[in-house]
Order: sequence, then structure tokens, then C-alpha cells
Amino acid sequence: HAASSLPKKVVVVSDTPFQHAVRFAQALHRVCAAHGEAGQSSNRVAVTQSRLLFCASHTLTLGSVTDALGPPQDVWPTGTQLPTCSGLSSWAAWVIAWALAKRVNSAMFQAASESLSLMTEANAASGKSLFEGVVLGGAMRACRRGASGSDWRMRQSVVRVATLLPRSMLLRVLARPVPEIGANVEVGQIMDLLLQSRDEESWRSDSSATVDDDQFEEDVCLLLDLCTEIESLNVDMETERQRAESMRKLGRAVRRLPTGSWIGALGVQVLLGQLHVKFSKAWGPAQEALLYVSAGNVSSSEAAAADAKAAANASKKKRKRKGQGSAPKDDGKTSAEPAAVEETAAAEAGADDGADAAGPAAEAAPTDALPVRAAKRRRQSGVGAEPDDAHDASAMQEIEIEQWLRLVPDPSSVDWSSAPASWWWAEVIWLAAARLIVTHDEVPIHHEDGEEDANPEEEKHEKRVVYTKQKRKHTRWTLTMEHPSELADSELWQGGGHAWRKALDCVWEELADFDMPSTSGLTLHGLAWQLATKLLGQNYWHAKSSSLSLWQHALGKHHSEWMLATLVTHLRNRYGRGKAGRQGSKLSLMHALEHLAQMPSIEVCAQPLVQLCLHGCLHWLLLEQDTKMQQFGVTILARCKRSFPHMAECEASLKRLCDDSTFHHELLSLSVTGSGGTHSATTEERSEAGGDGAGGGSSVLYKHREALLPAVLRILFSKATKKGTALDKRSNKQTRRGSVFSYLSALTEDSGVPELLLVLLENLMVVGLQEGSKDGAAGSGKFTVVTSSVRKAAALRQLFSAFTETNTPAAEWWTKPASFLSRTQAESPASNDHREEIPCGWAWPLDANRASCRWVALDPLASPQQLLGLLQALGDVIPQMASKLMSHAPLLMRIMASLIERVGSSAKTQTRSEQPQAVRQVLRFSILRARDLLERYLEIAPELVVSLKPAAGTLEFLLQRLAATSGAVQVSAVVLLVQSWAREPTLFLCFEELCPKALPLLFHIPAGPAVSAMVASGERSVGAVVPIVTEIVLRLCHGGITDPKGMKKQRRHYLDIRRDARKRKKVQGGDDESDEEFLEEEDNDFQDSILADGMTKVEMDENSRRGVAVLQPHVDVFLRSFQQLIQVRMKHRGARASPSGRDGPRQGKGGVRRGALPVVTISEMNAMAAVAEWSTDPQVAHQLISLLITAVGDAVKDRRAPADLISLMISSLRRLLFVARAAEDTGMEVEAIKPADAIAGTENGGPGGGTVIGHIAHQLGKLLGHTKDIVLRAQMSEVFVDVEAIRVLGSRAKAYLEEVAVVPVCDRWKPDVNKVLQEKLLVPSQSGVDLSGPNKSGFCEVHVAHLAMALNSLRKGGLREPDVDEHVVVLQVLADEYLLKGDLSTSNADHGCAPGILPAALMQPLLSHCMFVLGCHGIDSGVSHGVERLLDTLGDRILVTVRSPSGVSKDAEGLLRLALVSILPPLRKLLRAPTEDVYRISLKVLAHFVRTLAQHSKTLDGWRTPSGAAVASDAASTFGSSAEALLHTDLLPMVRKGEVKGDQGGDLFDNLLHLQKHRRGRGLLTLSKAGEDGKLTSNTLGHFVVPLCLQALLQRGVSVAAFDPNYAEIAIKCLGSCMHRVAWSTCLSTVRFLATSLEKAESNRERWVVRAICECLGRYPFPEQELPGPEYLRGTTPISLEDLEMHASRRTKGDKGKGKGKGGKSKGKGKGGKGKGKGKGKG
Repeated sequence: HAASSLPKKVVVVSDTPFQHAVRFAQALHRVCAAHGEAGQSSNRVAVTQSRLLFCASHTLTLGSVTDALGPPQDVWPTGTQLPTCSGLSSWAAWVIAWALAKRVNSAMFQAASESLSLMTEANAASGKSLFEGVVLGGAMRACRRGASGSDWRMRQSVVRVATLLPRSMLLRVLARPVPEIGANVEVGQIMDLLLQSRDEESWRSDSSATVDDDQFEEDVCLLLDLCTEIESLNVDMETERQRAESMRKLGRAVRRLPTGSWIGALGVQVLLGQLHVKFSKAWGPAQEALLYVSAGNVSSSEAAAADAKAAANASKKKRKRKGQGSAPKDDGKTSAEPAAVEETAAAEAGADDGADAAGPAAEAAPTDALPVRAAKRRRQSGVGAEPDDAHDASAMQEIEIEQWLRLVPDPSSVDWSSAPASWWWAEVIWLAAARLIVTHDEVPIHHEDGEEDANPEEEKHEKRVVYTKQKRKHTRWTLTMEHPSELADSELWQGGGHAWRKALDCVWEELADFDMPSTSGLTLHGLAWQLATKLLGQNYWHAKSSSLSLWQHALGKHHSEWMLATLVTHLRNRYGRGKAGRQGSKLSLMHALEHLAQMPSIEVCAQPLVQLCLHGCLHWLLLEQDTKMQQFGVTILARCKRSFPHMAECEASLKRLCDDSTFHHELLSLSVTGSGGTHSATTEERSEAGGDGAGGGSSVLYKHREALLPAVLRILFSKATKKGTALDKRSNKQTRRGSVFSYLSALTEDSGVPELLLVLLENLMVVGLQEGSKDGAAGSGKFTVVTSSVRKAAALRQLFSAFTETNTPAAEWWTKPASFLSRTQAESPASNDHREEIPCGWAWPLDANRASCRWVALDPLASPQQLLGLLQALGDVIPQMASKLMSHAPLLMRIMASLIERVGSSAKTQTRSEQPQAVRQVLRFSILRARDLLERYLEIAPELVVSLKPAAGTLEFLLQRLAATSGAVQVSAVVLLVQSWAREPTLFLCFEELCPKALPLLFHIPAGPAVSAMVASGERSVGAVVPIVTEIVLRLCHGGITDPKGMKKQRRHYLDIRRDARKRKKVQGGDDESDEEFLEEEDNDFQDSILADGMTKVEMDENSRRGVAVLQPHVDVFLRSFQQLIQVRMKHRGARASPSGRDGPRQGKGGVRRGALPVVTISEMNAMAAVAEWSTDPQVAHQLISLLITAVGDAVKDRRAPADLISLMISSLRRLLFVARAAEDTGMEVEAIKPADAIAGTENGGPGGGTVIGHIAHQLGKLLGHTKDIVLRAQMSEVFVDVEAIRVLGSRAKAYLEEVAVVPVCDRWKPDVNKVLQEKLLVPSQSGVDLSGPNKSGFCEVHVAHLAMALNSLRKGGLREPDVDEHVVVLQVLADEYLLKGDLSTSNADHGCAPGILPAALMQPLLSHCMFVLGCHGIDSGVSHGVERLLDTLGDRILVTVRSPSGVSKDAEGLLRLALVSILPPLRKLLRAPTEDVYRISLKVLAHFVRTLAQHSKTLDGWRTPSGAAVASDAASTFGSSAEALLHTDLLPMVRKGEVKGDQGGDLFDNLLHLQKHRRGRGLLTLSKAGEDGKLTSNTLGHFVVPLCLQALLQRGVSVAAFDPNYAEIAIKCLGSCMHRVAWSTCLSTVRFLATSLEKAESNRERWVVRAICECLGRYPFPEQELPGPEYLRGTTPISLEDLEMHASRRTKGDKGKGKGKGGKSKGKGKGGKGKGKGKGKG
């Protein structure tokens, strides 16, 4: 503020420099006081204070300093003791006091160094020392500490200050390399007290020196020059060689100075400070120099020789080595001596070194009580030993290792006065390195998600060394020392206060933007570990044991234990709480591992530390995914020869197994060695596997596989569970897991299974001491958790090993909440909230004393990710190692039960959206693993069921909510579990003992809302659960298998293969010792007795009986559920398949929609047939009959349904008929079979008389018109006979069927021949036909059924062909004697026909059969002509009735109904048949009906009941269409009347049926002319003319040579003449049919098909519509009222539809119609 009022040009002449210095000092004091009160300590404040300090000193030196007074008392820092000196020395003390005030910073120290330099120059003329009487201890301590700091300006400043100190002070000797620190000092305080001497604070410049100054003057000067040179060099590649050489010289200069001298300590600190330089080329030389300082046996002559040679080599140009961080080493003895010492010590160190060092180490060990007893040593393996105090609660806690983490050992154990120089300096260097390790350890960060904690930025910085040059000032403002004569002319003073503020702003900006060239924390951490490791390796690890004293042994052991304890700390932080609870830095752990692996053996350290480290390396590091960490762990284990004697021999092989690039080869080598021994593998295989061709490491590893099983097991397991890309190009994740677990199965013996389980379950189990109550009840006392990882592993290994013995521990189910298993007593209550309702689950005792013993249980704090990892690993382990895990299967099942119950308890109170996905996955995989265990270990299935039974409540809950959730259509794990129970007869007990409600809950799923909604939406399936439910029913019925016949065929095929192999062996001259046994085995009885899986028929029957016993109580639920499912399918069968707006699938043949879901699937048919085989309950039989008849009806129309399955269903239906008869006698109505009603389309009182048996008979009659399989037709006709017999005869049906079996099949249908039926019909039948009386005889339903059986009979023999001869005879006799015979005027009152004539009311099954025969291609000509004659006879019978004067009878009405419904419509459809024989015979029959009945169409249309006026519309509504339309009366003018012998032409049907195509073309021309003239109706054109034209056009079945183009041309012409008289739907269907035929037609038909399509579209009279002009479309032309009326009229005439048209009187454009519009106005 004062400077702002100065003029631009000021000349100071009045005040003295002393006064100005005092003013600057006062300003400094005021600034410090102001910012100190405000709590500010920013860089700007530091720079301001440093400039004020420098200005005070600078102005002071401008005047005379000889008579200068000391600084006033008020300018000294607060709390500073005033010195006794005066004059300029007091000002020097004042500068030092401000430099050390509060927190030492680089800015103040730099200003202090500059100030002291000015004062030294000013005081040079006086001849006195500037620091006389000044206390320099604090400054010297700050110099030593600042020399190794990260701030390069601080390092430069302290070196400059050191050059100003007196030589006597520089050579003062420090009492010890470490301060005297008490036992209660914390680690943070230790770091502050490091490198502090006991009397250093009181050192004064006038103190006497401890050594001769003149003797080391040259060495001190050299050292100071080297320090100044090193700190002043720029950090770049140009100064690399010079910096490296200077650091080597500095190391040699330190060793020439007295041991413990202050100047030597400063040189060491300067070398340590070079590790902070952000330049990798400086790190190597710095470490070499430090190691040289701490090396032993370095004489002065050797050092001088090394200096001379180094100077000579410095002038030579040497090529820089690429990738190395240090300059080339000197060839002299001095620089190579530390390495030589190390090599010599390593060569001379033997196996007994550890034993020699054990004695001194024991003396230097900490005296604190260890948490474990030291009386008994553990086993030599070091892993898994169980201490004697296993039941002590305090001994179960984790070992505290803080006692080994103290940086400074006991001061009384080391005599530093007699210590060698190498060890003195080594201790200084080691403490500095340890301080860097502790300081730069990354702050532990807890990761909740369990992901890897490697920081990408840190890894990037770790690999890349940044060379950042110092930033320079960008302005012309500089702060320099100016001469007094130049002050008035300087720009700074001329600018006034504004110039000063601007200058300071520039300085502050520079300071803020300055990039500190300092090494990052993790990089420095690695360098410190490297330095500490090399230092211990040089002085202790590889030194001769005889050359070390006791205190040296103790000191070396202390440092080794500190490093080992640091590693153990890192391991605990990262792995102690599992992957989800990782803490700390991975890179810090890697540094510790990398350098601890260089230790000869960790077994020389304290036994608890060794045990913890071995446990971490074996149990944690070998399971890591990082290859380097695994290899470091192997190296550490290999160095422990007492604990792992064979590890060193197999170290190379284990490291190759860890490496991803050599894993495949090493595993292959192990597999080859293990499969055939050491000598079984060829040389090529061994070389490929990475071995040495003669056994090598792989054979050694296989030789010691039992001892190294824990290590190999964990390495292989880590590779199997490794995520990410494949290990190499030969394998992927799946193949790698399969190969690894397959090898583990072969490698792991029964004794190794506990170790495998320990790998899987160690982090998921909790071990604790449970104190029981007074009565010894378990689970009632306090539970103390074992936190020691070593003891926990030993307890788990003990538990797992107990399962291999006979005394398996008896587990108990603890129902207490999981919070009972608290990890620590201080656990917060909030962390237990989620475990209050979760049960503990199964617990296993480890001791016989239940009152107070150790228990093992599943850890409730295990994360879902850990549990998922376990479950996924078990999914691979169980299939590969099923035989090895047999004894431990109950243990695994109990773990699965605990998981299911714990997760299930939360699922009962939470919805699906509230549960995390990982938790749901845990529940799913737990159930799947339980299923795997049950399927794999059937021998101990009862024990496994007992283990899983506590989770039965959760399983029942999951099954109960399936029907109402998406689990009904998506496969849930619990459904798969229940499915596995039905696959094995041994597991049938699960339905009774584990979950009795499983079957009824599953059987409700087909009728659930989810399945119904899926069917209603038009989906093709009903989900994946309904087929599983069907499979369960099928397997229970068949004893665990789905296809017994198929299994039997496989068994016979297997025996055939064995017989052929035996024959070939016998032909080749093999022995025939077991011929008789083999022949006995080939016996047919033996083949029939063995069915599946080695089970006999007796065993299969027993399994089926057990399955039926399980299913029988719930079969009604299953049938009722499927009944509802079929109803839903029938209701929504025409639903749209997608929400896109399209209609459902088009209908194909048989009325079934193509691509639509069938009413009953094949698997459901199998299930119903299987249930029908054993059902004896009338109610169940009634339900089954309904479902079976519905299923058969739908399956017959489905081409994909196998005929043998339908045959099986028919057989089951036949057996159930007699069972259901009991229910029929009780009066049960057809209401119980609603699905059958739906497919039949009838109500009570419809076809069949409203009874179950009548309904079945009606359905079977209809099915005879669809079924094409001849064997199935024969079987259906037999069932038809049984149904009709039961229907007519009732309880006498069974006796009748037995008696009529002796009557020939061809005679059973004749009333006058079948006397057996005549005798049974002495009373009125249920069909309503009264056949009683002496002279009355006629047909009934049973006769018709026998007729259908005769027409479908097969030849006797194995060919299963139809007996066409018998069929022809039956048809001929029927047409001649039983259809039209006698005087029809005397008709029966009941049936409307004469005695002996088949009434029309019973003809429906017969007509169904006849129309089926007409539609079959390749049928026997005699049978087809017989059917033709039969149909013609029926037409003649109608004609005779028309001519009869007695009037119309009921029989005539029924026959006309059959003709108009069951004969004429199918005949018109057959005109489109793809084969000519079917087409011609259909046309013949149709021609006969037209000739005989068309002229009487009006009379036929007048027949109706009750009698009344003849109205054609009534007839059309009665018969479905009028007789005039069906008989095509408009064709009569083209048919010749009367009978004319010979072919005289002129008859339409004669021309159409002529063999010559030109005559057929003449008939088409006649139809074309009539169509053009309008003489044919649209009905005739669409149903008669168009099919004939299509037949003539395509000429299917005709070869290319026989194709008649003229005939096709006439057909095209006729098609065109028809199009202008038919509806658009007919034209469109014709065009679609022709377009479809293009894909199937031959090449010579394509042009005719295309011409026909063009002709159809060209001749169709499309309505003309004027298109709007462009002006109208653009809206530029005004619209008149006529235009609106015209468009409105067009719109009203259009079809309904959606569009953007605007109705009413609104303006606009759009499509017409009554659809929705967007226009305004009246619509």
C-alpha cells in the first residue's frame, strides 16, 4: 500500500540501508501476523514473505555492515529465542529464524539462501565468520531433510546453504543414524523423528569439531561441488551422462568422509532426492551410488582409483543403452564391488544360514506377548496346522502385526559407536527408503462393487516416465538484485505501485502454473521398495552368516520382518474380506510382492508372519487372475524349503502354468504325463508342451502332485474362472473350463477333495466358537467368530476332511436369524437389519462337546457376487468330479438349502422389482445346483432329500406363485428341479417327502392366467412350462422314461451290434469261449426283459407303479387344467398372431389354420394316452375320453401328428369306454366334456343324443372322413363298433362283441345275416329304432359301425394293406341290395324307408368314408367305381322319391340334406384336386346329380319340415344352400335330355369327360360362350367353370410332350369370359392361386399361367374413377359444389376402412369410405 503512493521516479538519499532493512523486516512481520491470524498459507503468501525477506537482506548489504546493528526485537518470528550474537551475525540468525518459522517451505528457504549469500559476500572483508555464535542445528537439520524432498527448489536452496556453513560444522558427527524413540511412539511420529541427532538442535558454529578439518577439506569441497552440480543440472537427456557420473562420484566422496558426518549424511540425502526427479535415467545411478555408500570393505586407495578411471571414462563418448535407466557401469573395482560382494555372499550362503541366524534373531525379537502360543511349533508344511488353543476365544482373533511394523528397532540392541561404516550408512538409507514406502502408499479405498481397484491413470503413469522441462517466465518482469545507482532508473521503481503489483501478479501466475518435476507417488513407492530390497540383499540376505555379529543379525531380521509385515498388511487389505471388500492399491501390493520374492527365504522371520504370508500366497495369490502376482506367490513359496520342500524343484513348471501363453502347453504336458506315466509321452508331445523332452518339469510336477496339490489346484482354478478373452488361440472360455476341470478330476484324489472345497468355500463360510446353554443345547449361546484367516482355513479343512471318514459330522439346522452369526461384536445394528428375518441355516460342529465347541456355517455377510461365483464354479465341478464329491454331496446340498432358504425368506416379503438381479440369480443357481446334486448322486438320494428338506417351504412358495406370474411361461429353476424328480425313479420320493404339493401346484399352470393370455395373444406356443408339466406326467406314468418302446428298440439295436461284432470276431479266428453265454444273451426272452438303462421289465413295472401312485391323487387336477387350456385354445384359435393388424394364419386343408397352435400337442397326447393306460376311475375316464376324442380330432387334421401316437390314443380310448360306461349309467351329462363340445360344435341334445357315448360316436364318424392312415382307420373303425355297441346295447355290449367275433367281418353289417345282433335287439335300443316284431328287421347304429369296419378292413398278413377285394364286394352288395330296393312308397314310420334299406339317418359315417375315398389319389379302381356307383344310387333314390306319388318322407328329407351338405359341396371342392383321377370321378358323380336332380330343384327346395309353403330361402337356410345353386340348374340347357346310345356329341358333361382334349376344349368353349352371354350365374362360374379352366390350364400330371397348348389357350379364354360376371373375391382368389402355382409349375407352364393372370385382371370390370388433375392436387383450383357432391357420393359407396379422407362438406382430399377422418365439419 505504501508503494502505491510513490512517484514514478524516486531517489532515496535521506534514509540509511539499515532503516530500509528494518522497514522491510517490519513489513514481513506484519504480513506474517496478518496471514497467520487469517489462517492462510498459500503460495502467494510464501512468495510475498520470501521477497520481503530478500529485500530486507539486500537493502542491508547495500550499506556498510561493519557498524550495522542487529534487527529490532519486534521483527523476529513469534516465539523465537533471541541470539547472543550481534551485528551482521544477528541478521543471519534472523534470516535463519524466519526460514525455519512454522512450516518450512521452498520459497522462504530459497530467499534465505540468497540472503545468506549476500551477507557472506558483505562479511568477507571483516575476516570473521558470519555464523559466529549462531545456533545452526535447526538449519542443518532442515537442510538434511530438505535435500531428499520432492521440491527441487528446496533441494537447490539447502545445498546453497550448506556451502555457506563453516567446515567445522559440516564435519560434525551424528551420534546414531536413528533417534532414540520410545516404545509408545506412533508410526507418524517416528517419521518426523527420523534422521534427528540427539544434540543436533544445539549445534553452534563455535562448537569444537570432532574431526580434523584440514584432513577432509578437499573431500568436503568436492562433495559440495558435486551436490551443487547435481541440483543445478537441467532435467533432460543432454545432461543424463553428466548427472549419472556426478552421482557416482558423490557416493564415493561420502565413503571417504568420516562415518556419520553431517556432510556425508547430506550427500546421502541428495542422492535420495534424485529419486524424486521425474527422469528415469537418474534413478539407476542414484541407487548404484547409495548401494556403494552402504557397501562394505571400500578402501581409500580403491576409491581413488575408481575416481581416476571415472574421470578418464567421462571424456569418451559411449553409446546410450536403449531402455536402461542408468549410465553404463564403470569397469573399475570400486563400482563393481557391491555387486561382487552380493554375488560372493550368495554363492557362499548355504542352507544352514537360516539356522545360524535363528539365534540372534530370537534375541532381537519383540518381547510383546504374541496372540498365539509359541510353545508348540506348527507342522513343517506351515499350512493347515491346528494349534492347541483352538478353543480359546482370544486366540481365534486375527494376529496383530503392528509390532513388526515399527521402523526403528530397539535402540539398546545396536551399538552404533562401533558399527561399520557400511551398516551405519545402510541404516540411514534403509530408513529413508522405508519412510518413502510408508509415505507413498496409496490411501486405501474401499470398493463396494468388488471390481478391480487399479487406477488406469496410475498404471499409465507407472509405465510412462514423463520428461517435463521447467516452465520459463513469459513476461519481461524479473526480480533481480539492482545496484543503488540503478534503482531510480529501473522500470519497477518508475512504474510505482502499479508496476509492483503487476510484477507480483506475474510471479504468482508463474508459481501457480509451474509444473513440479517430481516423481509420482506409486513410482516413488516402487523405487523405494527396490532400494530397500537391494540394500538388504547386499548387507544381510546374501552376506556370510559368519561375518555378521548378533546385532547385525537382529537388525537385518527386523528389517526383513518389517517388509514381510508390510506385505501381509497389503494381503489382508486386499483379500481379508473377499473380493467385494478389497482395500488398498494393487500396484502397492505388486511392488511388495516383486521385491519380497527376491528374499532368499522368509522362514527366517517370525513364525506368525511366515504363517500369514504363506497362507496369503497359497490361498489368495494363486487364485488371482494376474499372472505376475501368481508367479511372485510361487517364487515366495518356493523359497520356503522347510514348508514346501518340493516347490523349488517345480517352480519353473508352476510359473509356466501361471503364464497365459504357456498354460495350454503345460497343461497338455501334465495330461500326457498323468495319462501314461513319464515315459508314455513322445518327444514331440513333450517339446510341444514346453518340456525338455526327457521328463522335465512336468514329470517332476506330476511326481509331487500330492504335495503340490494345493498350489496346482488354485492355479488351475484361477485359469478356469478367468474372465475376458481366451488364454490363447486354441481355446475359448468354455473349452478352457472343460479342460481344466477335466484335468482336476483326474489329478485330484479322494484326499484332495477337501482342498478343492476349501478353494470354493473358504471366503463364504464363517467359523466361530458357540457357547451353549447350561443344558448344552446348540445354537442358544453366544457366537464368537474366528477372524484369523489361518485358523479359519484349518477349521474348514478339518471339517471337509471329516466327510471322507466314517464319522461324518452331524449338522444341525439353526432357525435363529442370521444376525446371530455376527462377525464382530462392534458391528453396527444397521448392518444387521437385512439379516433379522433370514435364518442361519445348516451348521456343522467341529468338536464332540456340543456345550462349547466350534461351529461352521454359511457367512450371512457374503455378497451375491461371491455366491454366484461359487454356484457357477459348482456347475462345472459337479459334472466333472461327480465320483470324487460323493462323500461331500450332503455338505454341498446343505449349503444349497441354506442359500435357498435365506434368499427365499426375502423373496416372500419382496416383489420381483424390489429384489436385486444378483439375488434372484443366486436363488436360481442354488436350485439348479441342488438339482445337479440329486441327479448325480442317486445312491444317497434319501440323505440329500433330508438335507434339502428345510428349504421345502421356499420351494413350495416358488411353485405356488408360478401360475400367476411369468414363471408359467418362462422356465424357472424350481420347475427344472421338479422335472428332475420325475426323470429318476429314485427321486420319486421327493414328491412325497420333500414337497408334497409340487404336483398339484404345477398342474394348475396350464389353466393359469399367464398361459391363457399367451394363447389369447395368438402366440404359437404356451410357454416352456406347460410342456415340462406334460413331460412330468408322462415320466411318472412310464417309470421315469418318456418312450419305453424307443428304449426297447435301442436295446435291441445294441444287441444286434454286439452279435455282429461277435460274428466278425469268430470269422477272423477269435476265441469262442463265451459262445454259449452270448447265445443265451441273444435269446428273445432276454431281449424283451431288458428295456432301458439295464433295468428289467419287472423293475420298469415297479417304477411305473410307484410313479402312478405319486400321480394318481392329483391326476384330476391335471385333466381339469388341460380341459381349461383346450377351451382357451379353441376360443382363441383364430386370434391374430401379432399386434401388427394382420389377420391370423390362413386356413389350410382340414380347416386347421396353417402355422396355428394345435388344440392338443403331441406331448400332451402322449401324456393323456399314458394316463389312460392305468386309469380305472370312472370320473377320470370320463375326463380322459373327452380330452382324447378332442385330441384325436385335432391330430387327424394335423399332418405333423404321428400316426402311431394317434393309434395309441385310439387304443386308450377303446379301453376307457367300458370304464366310463359306469359313469354313463349314473346319468352323467356331456357338460363335463366342454372341450369336446367346443370342437364338435354341438350342445346337449345335438349329434349323439346329448350323451358322452353318442358324442364320441359322432366324432369318430367325422374322423373317418379325414384320417388317411389305413392302419389308423382300421383301428378307429373297430373303436367305432365298440362305441356304437355300448351306445345301443348298453351293458350287453361286451358280451355281444365277444359273440360276434366268429361272424365274418364282411357279413356283420347285414341285418339278415348278423343273427347275434338280432338276438340282442329284442328290446328297444337307446337309438330310438324299434326293431321288435316278427317280420321287421332293419339297420341300426351297430350295423353302420360294422359297415365302416368292413370298408376299412386290412388284409391278413404283415403288410398291413387294405383288403380292396372285400371293399369292392361290400360296396357292390350295398349299392345293389341295401340302398335302392323294393317299393319305396311303403316307408317305415320311424326311419322313412322300407325294411331292409339303409335309412338316411344312419348314412353319415358311410358318406364320410365315401367322400374320403373319392379324394384319395391312387385308390383302387374297383373301390373308386364302387363308391361312384353308391353315390349315383343315392341320387337315383332321391329321384325315385321325387317321382313317388306318396309324398315326402323323413328319409327323403334326410337324404336330401346329406346330398346338399355332405355330397355336393365336397364334390365341387374335388374339382380343384391336383390329380386327374380324383377330378374325373368327382365330375362324373356331379354330372349324374345334375342330370337326375337339377330339373327337380324347385321341388327339392320345397321340401321342408314341418310341411308348408315351399320357399327357396327356407330351403337354403335349412340345407346351407339352395338345391338350385348346388345342382347348377343353369347347366341344363347344355345337357342332352333323354338317354341316347353312343356318343353323338352336344352334351356338356360328355365333352368335359371325354378322353380327347379337343372334346374337352369344346365343352369349355360352350361354357365360355354361355358365360359371355350371361346365361351362367356367378355361383356356377366360380364353383364349376373356374375349377375346370384351371385344370385345363395347368394340366397337372401331364408331361411336357403331352401338354396341349390349344387346350390351355381355350382355358385362358374361358377364364376371361368368367371374370366379368364373378365377384372380386373370386377373381382375387383365382389370381392368388395362379401366382402360387408359379413356384410349383413346370417351365413350360409359366407363360400360360402369366397369360391367365393377365387375362383375369384384364377382363375384370374394375369401376372407373376419374383421377384428379395436378391443379387439384396442388390446391390452386377452386373446388365447386359439384366436385364435393361427386366425392361425397363416391365416399358413401365405398367400403368401410380407415383413411385420412374427410367426410361431409369439408374441403380436402383423401380416400373415400366411412372410416375415420381428420377433416373438420360434418362427417
